[in-house]
Amino acid sequence: MARKRKRNVFSEKKDKIIEVIKTVFKKCFPFLLVLLILLVLGFALRNYIMRIKYFRVKSIVIVNNTGQSRDISFLKTIKETENIKGENIFKVNIKWLEYQLNKNYPQIKNIVVKRVLPDRIELMVDQRVPLASINAFGQYAIDNDSTVLVYDQATMSDLPLITGFKIWTKPSIGEKISSDRVELAKSVLSIFYNVPEIKKHGIKSIDVSNPKNLIVQLNGPIEIRMGQQDFSEKIKKLQFILQDKNIDVKGLEYIDLRFEDPVLGPRK
Repeated sequence: MARKRKRNVFSEKKDKIIEVIKTVFKKCFPFLLVLLILLVLGFALRNYIMRIKYFRVKSIVIVNNTGQSRDISFLKTIKETENIKGENIFKVNIKWLEYQLNKNYPQIKNIVVKRVLPDRIELMVDQRVPLASINAFGQYAIDNDSTVLVYDQATMSDLPLITGFKIWTKPSIGEKISSDRVELAKSVLSIFYNVPEIKKHGIKSIDVSNPKNLIVQLNGPIEIRMGQQDFSEKIKKLQFILQDKNIDVKGLEYIDLRFEDPVLGPRK
């Protein structure tokens, strides 16, 4: 009798569980059916979008974020974009393309790749701006981060040349120059570039061979002896001299700013 009673209890529990499952299924069936239909429609829509010509890439546009006029035409022929035109825009691996471009073109500070529906890929370029040039087994440009760049000779000739430091191996493009003397030259140049009167004359070179007496060569040529400290105050004095109409700047060979009162050396 005990065994029979246990079997009846077990059977009742089993029947209740089956009833609960049936009830839940009946309630959820419409939802599951709608979900299945949406999945099928979504899959069909995805396949349709992947096949139609409307979403095929027709153009790759380069947008220069910095507003600089430096030449970036080389990006129009880069191999990484050769197979993109005609490809479905949703099949383009944006992250992979972005990674490859940033790795292979270090003269660009950052490239962000964007899809612009229905048929355009945009390369948002944050360009490195050359600050100065260096001679290190060849002439290179460097930017404010000391990253080595390559530019045409016309661009190089417009940049001040940093001299008086040594590099023992040929730098590679994208490499950062590690030199205290280069950092010193950059700090002085950044101050110079903020003075319109100095920019007007143009900076030809800066010699850091003696850190206790930096020599800046302005176009003219005029040699500016900077010493080793208080550069901001000394540049203010230099600006005043260059603006003084009573001083024949073209007739000067050097301006020595190491003293309280600047020394002007006439051209011989």
